[in-house]
Amino acid sequence: MRTIVVCLFFLLAIGCEAGSSGNKKPVQLGTTTLENEYPGDISNVDKMELVDGSSGEKIRIEDKGIIQEWLRQMKDIELAPDDNQEGRVGYLFRTILYEGDMKKLEFLPDEMKQVYYEHNEQFEGLIRRFFEEQFGRTFPGGA
Repeated sequence: MRTIVVCLFFLLAIGCEAGSSGNKKPVQLGTTTLENEYPGDISNVDKMELVDGSSGEKIRIEDKGIIQEWLRQMKDIELAPDDNQEGRVGYLFRTILYEGDMKKLEFLPDEMKQVYYEHNEQFEGLIRRFFEEQFGRTFPGGA
């Protein structure tokens, strides 16, 4: 009899816990910048990898002057979270920032750290121009 009471109590506790999970408030996302999302000092980035999502081709950049000049233009652009945080597939531009051999941040024009952002013409435009300069060609969808 005691075992049955313990089992019922256990099932009741599990049921209450499962029912209460629906009462949690969603996380409020705010605007951010590349510099805010970078884990550490963005001026320490000394290597980048650019990935062309249409072909898989990669380019590695290790000229800190080129890297820091581009980051200087990018780091303070405000990004607003997209109301729709449902997953997406595919990308055209993927950027990976390194300090030495340690990958520090990876992002797309509209996604960083598993958060999706509204289209930002300035942010994507700078990414597109940088990719076109580094790959030596234009990418589809440009103006």
